[in-house]
Amino acid sequence: MVIAQEVAGLPSTSGIGLRLALTLPFAALGVHHVWAYARRVRAEPGASLVAAIEPDPGWRIAEAAPRLTGRHLVVLALAAATLALSVVGIAAWGWDLPEMGAAFLGLALVVALVGRLGVDAAARRFCEGAAELTTTALLIGFARAIQVVLEEGQIIDTIIDGVARPLAALGPGLAAVGMYAIQSLCNLFIPSGSGQAYVTMPIMAPLADITGVSRQTAVLAFQFGDGFTNMIVPTNAVLVGILGLARIPFERWLRFVMPLMVKLWIAGAIVLVLATIVGYA
Repeated sequence: MVIAQEVAGLPSTSGIGLRLALTLPFAALGVHHVWAYARRVRAEPGASLVAAIEPDPGWRIAEAAPRLTGRHLVVLALAAATLALSVVGIAAWGWDLPEMGAAFLGLALVVALVGRLGVDAAARRFCEGAAELTTTALLIGFARAIQVVLEEGQIIDTIIDGVARPLAALGPGLAAVGMYAIQSLCNLFIPSGSGQAYVTMPIMAPLADITGVSRQTAVLAFQFGDGFTNMIVPTNAVLVGILGLARIPFERWLRFVMPLMVKLWIAGAIVLVLATIVGYA
């Protein structure tokens, strides 16, 4: 959001009141969707979209699980501290995947020392974990490769320019919804929020002026388009990686999440029309 506002020439975090007010109702949509699905599966386990998929054997709890010891608690504390450090690093220091990877690599080394695994045992465990992540890493690599081809071939710029031009002929309300649709489409090609802001907002900001949409509303359309569709775009490396780790086929995930996406798209469009009517700035 901050980058999109900077590109659009708006003060950073301006208009945050409406965004905070929208957090609860949109979160409620997601909670209700998951809750309703959980109730249905609890009543009829066969209704689960992943009922026929075998879970990873490593996830099963052993019958004679080891007791929790002080050493285990230290490891858990170290993991929590590393996660907290990553959150602070992202928010305050601009960390990305390389920095977070380095933090968790350091965690692995410290845990090996705390757990007294020894050099050989630690290396073997590391290799076992890396082998389990091979499929996930390949999926992430393919998703990133598609994104690079689209960016470096300047295909994205052509698509945005061609799709954005018809918005100039629409009224403010429909133009705002059209921006929302374009941003959602662009997220397929540019899953990076900052990258999408730098590519699309230089076009959307002046287009908003032409169509009578406030630039703040254009930024809100960017947020909706970039945020919601992260749950369905196959070029989103994080989504693909999570589904790979959980062994959930992408088409099964789509069947689960698409009803929620429809609700979010409709709710987002209504909010943008209202924002245009009240002159959200």
